[in-house]
Amino acid sequence: MSINRPMLEAMTEINGRLIEQVSRANNEWLGFVNRRMKEDMAASKRFMECRTVQDVFSAYSDFVQRAQQQYQAEFQYFARLNQKLADETATVLKSRMEEAEADLRH
Repeated sequence: MSINRPMLEAMTEINGRLIEQVSRANNEWLGFVNRRMKEDMAASKRFMECRTVQDVFSAYSDFVQRAQQQYQAEFQYFARLNQKLADETATVLKSRMEEAEADLRH
């Protein structure tokens, strides 16, 4: 059983960190969706206020550009979050494996 202990401890620690990251991701995603919905409603209002074709093109261009920037920023956030989780997982596994090696030597 002692040979399995480091791996069990590692998995417990990784699961705890995963739960924290999923919670952060969910909060961030809900906030993003809320912000985008507000942007979409504001864009709809702006579209309805357009008087000329040029106004429509301008409003649509602004809308698409802003949405693209926001989605890009959000995807970057999630990429960083995933990279952080991967780095933490690797660190925990390495640490626990080193502990297991040390225990086996004794």
